[in-house]
Amino acid sequence: MSIGVAVYVTVTIPEDKMDEFLKVMKVDVEESRKEEGCTRFDLLQDTENKLKFHFYEIYKDADAAALHKTLPHYLAWAEFKKANPSIGETQTVEKSVHVF
Repeated sequence: MSIGVAVYVTVTIPEDKMDEFLKVMKVDVEESRKEEGCTRFDLLQDTENKLKFHFYEIYKDADAAALHKTLPHYLAWAEFKKANPSIGETQTVEKSVHVF
C-alpha cells in the first residue's frame, strides 16, 4: 500500500526578487499539477508578511515526491534558490504522511 506524502515548505523572498519568484513558481505550480504522482500543489502567501510563502504539496508516495525533484520545473526553482542564497537560508521543510 502506498502512503501519500505531504510537503510543506516555507520561504521568504527578497522584495527585489518577487517578480522573478512568481514567474518561476507559476511554472512550477502549473507543471507540478500535471505530474501523475502529484495530487496537490499550492503556493500560499502569508497574510502578515507578504514576502513569506508556503508551498503545500501532496504526492501519491515517496517515489512520486522524489521524481518531482528531477523535473525541469522543479530544477528551475532550485536554480532560482541557488542564485539567491538568502532564500535557502530562510527555508523550512516539513514532511508528513496522510493519516485520514
